Amino acid sequence: MQEVLLVTRITTKTIGLLAVPMLGSALVAYRAVPDQQQALNITVPQGFAVEQVLSPADAQSIVALTFDNQGRMVLGKEFGNVVTLIPNGSGGFEQRIFTEEVHTSQGLYFDGSDLIFDGVGPQGVGLYRVTDDNGDARGERVELIELSTGTIGDHGPHAPFYGPDGHMYWTHGNFSSTYSEPSPLSPVRIYKEASLLERPDPRGFGSQYEAGPGALFMRKALPSKSAGNTPDAGAAGNQEWELFAHGMRNQYDGAFNLMGELFTFDSDMEWDRDLPWYRGTALFHVVPGADFGYREGTGKHPWYYPDVLPPLEDLGRGSPTGVTMLQTYNYPAEYWDYMLSSDWSRGRVVGTRLVKSGATYQPAAPSTNFMYGEPLNVTDLEVGPDGNLYFTLGGRSTGGGVYRLVYRGNDAMQRPAANTPIDRVLTMIQPRSPFSRELARTTKAQMGGNWERQLDLVVRNAGATPERRVRAMELLQVFGPELDEADLVALRADPSWEVRAASTYYLGLKTSETAQRELVARLKDNDPFVVRRAAEALVRTGVHPIRNAPIDPVADVFPLLASPDRFVQHAGRTLLKEINPNRWKAAAMTATGQTAVNALIAYIDAMESPDVWDMTQIVRRDLELLQANPSGAELMGVLRLIQRTILESNGVTNFPAGASAPGNMQNRQATGLQGGAQPRPAGQAGPGQGGPGAQQQTQPPLVQIGTLLLSRFPSADSMLNREIARTVAALETPGATAKIAAELSNPRNGREQQIHYAWVLSFMRSGWDATTTNQMTAWLEKVYGEQWRGGASFSNAMNMIRDGFLDNVPPEQYTTLSQRIQTASQPRVAAAPAQPAAAPAGGAAPAPAFVPPTSESDEEIYESLVFRPDFAGSPAGGAAAYVKAACASCHTFGPIGTEFGPDLTTVNQRFGRRDLVRAIMFPNEQVSDLYQAHVITRTNGTTVTGIINSETPSTITVGISGGAGITIPKTEIRSRVETPVSVMPHGLMRLLTGAEQRNLIALLQAGPAAIPDSARTRLGR
Repeated sequence: MQEVLLVTRITTKTIGLLAVPMLGSALVAYRAVPDQQQALNITVPQGFAVEQVLSPADAQSIVALTFDNQGRMVLGKEFGNVVTLIPNGSGGFEQRIFTEEVHTSQGLYFDGSDLIFDGVGPQGVGLYRVTDDNGDARGERVELIELSTGTIGDHGPHAPFYGPDGHMYWTHGNFSSTYSEPSPLSPVRIYKEASLLERPDPRGFGSQYEAGPGALFMRKALPSKSAGNTPDAGAAGNQEWELFAHGMRNQYDGAFNLMGELFTFDSDMEWDRDLPWYRGTALFHVVPGADFGYREGTGKHPWYYPDVLPPLEDLGRGSPTGVTMLQTYNYPAEYWDYMLSSDWSRGRVVGTRLVKSGATYQPAAPSTNFMYGEPLNVTDLEVGPDGNLYFTLGGRSTGGGVYRLVYRGNDAMQRPAANTPIDRVLTMIQPRSPFSRELARTTKAQMGGNWERQLDLVVRNAGATPERRVRAMELLQVFGPELDEADLVALRADPSWEVRAASTYYLGLKTSETAQRELVARLKDNDPFVVRRAAEALVRTGVHPIRNAPIDPVADVFPLLASPDRFVQHAGRTLLKEINPNRWKAAAMTATGQTAVNALIAYIDAMESPDVWDMTQIVRRDLELLQANPSGAELMGVLRLIQRTILESNGVTNFPAGASAPGNMQNRQATGLQGGAQPRPAGQAGPGQGGPGAQQQTQPPLVQIGTLLLSRFPSADSMLNREIARTVAALETPGATAKIAAELSNPRNGREQQIHYAWVLSFMRSGWDATTTNQMTAWLEKVYGEQWRGGASFSNAMNMIRDGFLDNVPPEQYTTLSQRIQTASQPRVAAAPAQPAAAPAGGAAPAPAFVPPTSESDEEIYESLVFRPDFAGSPAGGAAAYVKAACASCHTFGPIGTEFGPDLTTVNQRFGRRDLVRAIMFPNEQVSDLYQAHVITRTNGTTVTGIINSETPSTITVGISGGAGITIPKTEIRSRVETPVSVMPHGLMRLLTGAEQRNLIALLQAGPAAIPDSARTRLGR
């Protein structure tokens, strides 16, 4: 259940400081005292309330939030400095600038009293350590840790934070990385575009990053002051970063759960909405070596590909920012280790309770809007030392602020008893936060040798809770002394999967042969979570193709490739790629089913210089796997293997399907085979001829593959159909053009499926005849005639498809077809709402002039008006928009308008902005019985749509837009039908510019009093 709570604005003078004794130190948290001056509406779960800690005027736009090792709040100002809120002794505080040498930060983290953050510094954009030796929140020295290739902004370097292994993790958007190459022992060593029929983004955005891995996480063993070490940032690039995971678009942040698993909230490419390659925002479980498939432009890998990992949940449109895990006792138990993900553009914080599912996690139920506001431009969120969640507002020069979430119910968790120093550190809130790390460091110093002895006892105590034992292992690893290898080995038989998984994780930090042998044994654990971690840990021990490791790839790793768990399969492939392929290639060539697909994809990934011998063997094996008649998921796996084979064959000398320019996204003809370079034997059937068995014995394997795939098209699986179409188009399989073109008019195919087929057809250079060219042309005429819309890239994508098609049609048809398409694609004016012949006396204003429609989709207009944090409409300008959008033709609003539909004079007392916009944008969602429309068909064939005002035995009077009534003799009525469609026309907002749209909504929210006198005189009744 959700409720709307008043959020009180707190002035600087009302903010006090509250000691937090549960942390065992003098840490402080900010206390808000409501003054009830103003209020905002934010929806939160029942029992919760939101308090505003820092006003927009004091905060300005904030993009990053953290707490330092003393528990003081630290804020990263947009285009400004990092400031610490310092108590001033009189109940207020100062915003103390930490340093002026590095600014415009996108992520903050404290290591002891030192601030680690990215921003613009003395040596450029990068990750810096600013040392503060005396803890006064004023940095003395600035050291560069690593330069970034990206710029500070939406798609550049983002949040840094320490992980459960004691390493620094650094988040990068899709336009950012480091200058130096990642470590050769990285979980990700090789990344490829790996998409057939690639093209750049229809609007060119991101095309220069075609060879990159997308957004990524990097990891580095960075000495930590808070762990008792001596930091030595040194010069940029003096220590190698590992590429931990990639294939995201632009995640801003990440967070570890208590088991040490990393999660993030990734963004979508919103311009691609309603196109077949669109992927929504998503929650990801970020495991070592992960590839989530994001590539620029149309090259995105669908999540059903077996060589990428799927999301935990697709959350649709949004703009992800800060992420955290609630590891605090202030809230009810259902929110323990609960994931919160900020969505800047949708005004929400998404809440997700994750539960273990095999080797990964899944939401216990669909994620919910844990917090929601209109707008609520959340940029970052962290739990403070008082155990409450704090979050910041700002970004893109919008209004800022700092808020705190408190719980006022009586069922909050009870913090476990903490009577000893060890109890205190094992029950710390947010155990990886700077203030909890400080508590762990000081506790270790106070305990001396008892620190290790008592934590060891907890680790070995089978009667302790798994969480307590896992926490003890992390404390020993991070703060020292490191976990003993023998103790970790001894935990292999522990009954708790959590303990086995944690000990497996930390064994991965050892490099001994003993540790590797133990991890190999754990590949056979009965829990897939432990199996996955064992494979990941083996990679981390330094397994590499040039090193010998005590692993039998076939006996030990191949069983993982056949697992029903995709995360286990992924871990197995990642490990297999790190073992010398000479040890397992032969087995891969004879494997069957899912094992063969995964093993051969791993081999393709591992190949650095494929030769004709390799490619010949693989393509023959692809054909054999296809001839085994796989179905469903197995066929999808084989299809993906075939695609990867085609792509890898590019440029291979003497291979019959070789090509000179593999995967060049800038070339619209680029495919794995450059449109099918494979020659056909003399006398072979041409386009549109032959069948599955025609001359197969004389055809090269890839030709046979295309023929077999086409024989299975179309299937009942729409996604399988997409991949078959993509593949036979790359192979230029005879007959493919005709079969795919026929699907454009198949009623079972929705718009996205049709667009995919048309996009595929735009690459086809053969098979075009009078039938197929007419099918494609008719489809384009339909798209333009019906004015299909989507995201910002939609129209360019349609034009890209059109141009590709026209490039390939027979020359003698080009002029006729291009003229047909050009005629259909001519810009159309927006149809004005129906108007009466003359406006009633003193009533409606003149009908609006025809204007070109906006290029934005309904959804984009809606989201801009509802969720845009910098919404700035002018009520004074809204009166003109009210008339221009024809609102005045049907609705009274104070002194203006016509009484036909509902009176809008007091609409602001009944509806918030979201409901107002939705009612205008989507009038058919809710139609009142009072305004139920009828369609009257007259005997002369004309129709009248309106509301029946009155009826006599001989006539019907119908009210129509503008307030006029039409009386129709019943003898002239052929039929009348009640319709669920509103009399209010759809698309009125398209008559307005963006500024006019905002002005209209601002006027409706403000009420008729905001109508300027000049408009009252001109428009009033």
